[in-house]
Amino acid sequence: MDSPTQIQVSKDIEIETLKKQNDKLKKDIDFFYKIYNYPNALVYHMYVKTKNGEKIWVNSQNADINFLKSLDQDEQVNSWIGKFDIKYKDNDY
Repeated sequence: MDSPTQIQVSKDIEIETLKKQNDKLKKDIDFFYKIYNYPNALVYHMYVKTKNGEKIWVNSQNADINFLKSLDQDEQVNSWIGKFDIKYKDNDY
């Protein structure tokens, strides 16, 4: 049978775990509310990306090349950057 001390320690660990989960969920909710800072953007143009390890919202339609290069690189960001690197020649037409 567990002693009262062991039960209290177990409860304290559970409380700390729940507090950490609660803090993480609060951060997530605060982050998702930041989408309201982009009132003219369509939701399906908004993506969650990271910049220096921090989550940020990116409007894929209004992002310029310098901003995209400042983001933490992933496959999708690299494909967006690739769209800016298209070179056209007058002789192509």
